[in-house]
Amino acid sequence: MNFVERKVVNDDDVDALCKDYEVIYAVDGSANNSKKSEHHGIGIIRWLIKEDTVQLYRASNMFKEATSDKMELVAMIAAHLLAEEFKDKNCVILSDNIYVVEGASEISKLKSYARNPKQVHQKLWEKLDFIRIGMRTLKPDVLHYSGKMSVLNKGADALAKDLVVSKVAAILKPLNITDMTIAELSKTLCSKLLD
Repeated sequence: MNFVERKVVNDDDVDALCKDYEVIYAVDGSANNSKKSEHHGIGIIRWLIKEDTVQLYRASNMFKEATSDKMELVAMIAAHLLAEEFKDKNCVILSDNIYVVEGASEISKLKSYARNPKQVHQKLWEKLDFIRIGMRTLKPDVLHYSGKMSVLNKGADALAKDLVVSKVAAILKPLNITDMTIAELSKTLCSKLLD
């Protein structure tokens, strides 16, 4: 892992994270960036290392207009809400969107994005800031990982694009996970995502 940039480059780096964290979240957002009402969604993989279990979460078509950056940010917020809901103490959230990673992991950027009414998706940044403040000691680490370079990223991307679960499971097969389940984002959690 490139510790200077705090970037996860490949599956070997993900394996190294398993020694430092109990839970790894991999998130991705998907949108076609057009004004047309096409599919857009989020994909979240929650990997419980000690239990050797993966939970797959996805949500789609929650917004009238969506861009890739917006859906990436929504996925980041959803992962924080899941970490809070499950009281995951020692966890990391991985995203391939550097804009979202920097905003979530650098306090000054997060505050700036949340307070600037002209900031794109300002209300969502405000939500993320509020959530991270409330998490206190349970705050997850947030790291950037290279897009399409790790199994987790490919799996989260497939979930965000609403691919059939059997295809997602095939993508994640190299992880040799004992238990893989499809989990639902609660209605309460989903309502917190809407801006």
